[in-house]
Amino acid sequence: MTTTSSNVGVVNKLISHVIRTPNRIPSPQPAHLSLRHHANGNDHKVPRSAAVGYVAPKFEGKEAQINEVKRLIMEGSWIPKEHIDYQIEWFYNDLGIDDAYFQTETPEAIQSNITSIYAAKVAESAREQRRQEMGLDMEATDHAIYIDTSEPGVSNTGGPGYEQRLETKYLDGVDHNRRFRVETFRSPAKIQPSSSATVRCYFVYKCQFIDSNPDPSETKLHVIADRGFLAKATKNTMQVYQNVIEMAVTRTGPVIEAINIDGSQGQRLVIAFRQRRAMGLFCALSDLYHYYGLTSSRKYVEQFSNGITVISIYLKLTPGDKAAAKYPSIETSIRHIVREISVPAQP
Repeated sequence: MTTTSSNVGVVNKLISHVIRTPNRIPSPQPAHLSLRHHANGNDHKVPRSAAVGYVAPKFEGKEAQINEVKRLIMEGSWIPKEHIDYQIEWFYNDLGIDDAYFQTETPEAIQSNITSIYAAKVAESAREQRRQEMGLDMEATDHAIYIDTSEPGVSNTGGPGYEQRLETKYLDGVDHNRRFRVETFRSPAKIQPSSSATVRCYFVYKCQFIDSNPDPSETKLHVIADRGFLAKATKNTMQVYQNVIEMAVTRTGPVIEAINIDGSQGQRLVIAFRQRRAMGLFCALSDLYHYYGLTSSRKYVEQFSNGITVISIYLKLTPGDKAAAKYPSIETSIRHIVREISVPAQP
């Protein structure tokens, strides 16, 4: 079903107050909505295999890097020898970090991160009142990493605020020569087996565009995309992004796609909009889908050199019997979210 929204639904206060675009006024071209439930009858037939939208190229030097990281950790003597192998295994495999990160980082930086996480675990276990929390951040000129713990489906207002920090520093900037893409995911890994909190990882990379100054109406991905995106995105993701970008360049309002994921009860929400037209949206979306009882497994922010930003979020119901009883179905929640994103903020 493909429709064009007008003033429908009630604007969630989180969206209307958090999006910080200066002098934002109702769009003369309201949001374009596309709710994909079946391939038949759609203007654009999108394959349903959207469960994995990105596949990182294999890092051939990974084994050698692990050996060097282990040597550095042993040399530092901060982690007991009997725990070193487990901590390395946990970081490289259990967190679900893909090879793009390891290919970007130096062994020294990875050793520092593993050691810092281990120290955070030890400090947490030593607290009289264990809050099951951990935080790690590393910021460089061309990339950044943030790792923390939180309970799925819950907005932690007392946490480290990494989403707000990375959005302010890397996504809402005015320098068109310094644009960044973001990959974030929730890992099943826990710092303590009894904890309900799991680990969230955020990776920020400076964009390396094929053409950094194309015509604003250009829509070909091999011209406007970041090299990292082109190396990792699957054919399905390429097709989805191509479709929403082609619509977004002709509009002032956002283009929103909600796509079922094969073999899963989750859905993928894709939002395309003009850069600096929705400042603060990345953080506002987290609060919005938490409000409707959903949590995300993965989120991506892709910048394109023609001035379009695309946010892709993999959503599922917040786990637990209490959440299932309190909130509507994922389809109903997604419809509420799509409507609230699409309604323009009042001037």
